[in-house]
Amino acid sequence: MALEDTLHYIIFIDSCAFYPPQKDEKLAMEKLWDLDEKGVLQLEISEATDEEMERAPAELRDRVNSRIFALDKIGTQEEKIIMAEIKKLLFPNKEILDDGEKRDVRNLFCAQKYGCYMFVTVDKEDILNKAELIRTKLRMEVVTPTQCLGFVLGRLEVIKKYN
Repeated sequence: MALEDTLHYIIFIDSCAFYPPQKDEKLAMEKLWDLDEKGVLQLEISEATDEEMERAPAELRDRVNSRIFALDKIGTQEEKIIMAEIKKLLFPNKEILDDGEKRDVRNLFCAQKYGCYMFVTVDKEDILNKAELIRTKLRMEVVTPTQCLGFVLGRLEVIKKYN
């Protein structure tokens, strides 16, 4: 595939979107993985997701493990401040977070730090319900797999039209 035929967007995938329970979301995610394998787009996965891999079906583990976006540890004062802001954004009334909530914060932090354009998730309760706020504060789109696929297919049509 020629470089001009590929999409140049950083798209991070939340672990809950690897194999979502909803049929339409599952089909959309399968199409996104297929486009990734064909080199049309590149899906990235935060290393915070690595801790959740035991829940992924066996056939996805190899695929996912090869896509983990290796990141530096959070260490600077500025990074700690950003993490605290994301925690407050997602969980404004919680002082102590459980492990899953901490991973949500870390996943969004990693996505924002590395210039993610789109964060794909099916987590309505903690992330999708705050999509507009996340877009405004972190400057990234938060979408479902079907929304992401619609965006990708739309961009591919534009590429085809002008090539």
